[in-house]
Amino acid sequence: MKIILPVGKRKAWSLIATPAGIASWFPAQCRGIVKVGEPLEFTWPDGSADHFRVMRMGEQHSSFAMEWRDGASLSYYLHGRRTTLTLEVEYPANSEGRTRQIRELAQWAFRLANLKSVGLRGRDLRQSAWKRSWTFGFID
Repeated sequence: MKIILPVGKRKAWSLIATPAGIASWFPAQCRGIVKVGEPLEFTWPDGSADHFRVMRMGEQHSSFAMEWRDGASLSYYLHGRRTTLTLEVEYPANSEGRTRQIRELAQWAFRLANLKSVGLRGRDLRQSAWKRSWTFGFID
């Protein structure tokens, strides 16, 4: 999935690669350091938490990848003059991985829409979603 983030690369990086930036549009809270080998803890609106590990970092704040649930990986790439963000989620190549990929597609689209809204100093779209008691925390 790709979105144009009409903000500078430095601002885009701060949104996707710092705990405060990540928590501003993705989980309710994020703890840790975005550095290879370091853990990140995502806390969801219902209080549950997931632990991930940063797997790789690109040069000059161009990308980073982290573990995701059940053998999947999550990668962010920043490129272009208008700061295009590419999100790539690789699921296991089996029937469960394909099912999860389809099931989570709308949630990823929502997350990227929220990233763009927050990045442009708009409203946090999660607030209205959470008020409706609909969990966007990828909880099964």
